[in-house]
Amino acid sequence: MNKSTEKTDENPYRFISFDRKIPKVFSMCSLVQSEERYKTVVNSAISAKFSVDKCEFIAIDNRDGPRYDGYTWIREVITESIGEYIVFTHDDIEFTNDGFQELFDRLEELERHDPTWMIAGVAGGPYKSTSSKKDVVYRISDMHGTGRRVGNFPHRVETLDECFFVMKRDRFVV
Repeated sequence: MNKSTEKTDENPYRFISFDRKIPKVFSMCSLVQSEERYKTVVNSAISAKFSVDKCEFIAIDNRDGPRYDGYTWIREVITESIGEYIVFTHDDIEFTNDGFQELFDRLEELERHDPTWMIAGVAGGPYKSTSSKKDVVYRISDMHGTGRRVGNFPHRVETLDECFFVMKRDRFVV
């Protein structure tokens, strides 16, 4: 920081410039109850080309019990993360078919489709659903089951499943 932007006794304010280079593409953030399961997440991500030069891996420590729930950790991890995109996951997902390039390409496609998007995920309740049954829009590939895909994508939804969702650093929701 140069002298003209430092906060001093003579100068009680400071300047902040937001034209910084984001050092990583993805911050992969997981709420971790089991370190063994989490190691599987990280290893599968690295195998899927989420390399440490493009991504950081952040583990939120819930190993000794539920210190954090699905909401309380989000605000804090955003301030600690350094990626352009912040990815939130459970500690039991695995990257099996799609990897870094696929996720990056889909987010770029979403950006072209809706430049104001704020959060994206793998499943959720459809936007303004009037159906009496429980509607869900999802695309999940489960290595223990069959690949499922319902709806056209991208698809606007009102809710998301917290197992995997992404926010863009410059438009995050808290």
